[in-house]
Amino acid sequence: MKPALASAVSFVMWTPASYVVHRDFSFLYAGRQFTAMAKFTVAFLVRLAAAAYTVHLATSVFASPYLVGVFANWIVLPLVGYLVMDLWVFRTTKSRARPRP
Repeated sequence: MKPALASAVSFVMWTPASYVVHRDFSFLYAGRQFTAMAKFTVAFLVRLAAAAYTVHLATSVFASPYLVGVFANWIVLPLVGYLVMDLWVFRTTKSRARPRP
């Protein structure tokens, strides 16, 4: 399997677990699940495109090895992903949030 395809397959495989862990542990989200899933899906697609583009930039534009793009993704994607999830995906207003048991 080509490295870019393997990376995309891995990204897709881990996304459901990532959603559950971020919802239940990272952000303790108790808001509307459908809205959060829809936003998480959009954020996932943007991160997937960003990951592919970062590897493309590393290999094609900067003529670096594939692993340079992978290492860049290890730094950039978690930071951007956390901010997007905190500020948009799992953000609730105090009036709509349900208290956690």
